[in-house]
Amino acid sequence: MDELGQIKFLGEREVKMVEMKFDLDDDVADRLATIGLSKIKYDRDELCNYAIKKLLEEYVERKNKCKPKKPSSKKSSRR
Repeated sequence: MDELGQIKFLGEREVKMVEMKFDLDDDVADRLATIGLSKIKYDRDELCNYAIKKLLEEYVERKNKCKPKKPSSKKSSRR
């Protein structure tokens, strides 16, 4: 990815959020995705938030894959 430039973190706010799961047919999911894309297309702030969220998720996933596994702290019970 090309260099993005500087991103300055301005703060955070707590929000109440509920995550929902839906069972959708592929056709319904495709139509909703199309509607969502057309609604968000001109909302610069939401697009930036989405991009930052996805980039951070990818970063954390890559870091977790590269993290060496810690040796077990259990000692063998040999006597």
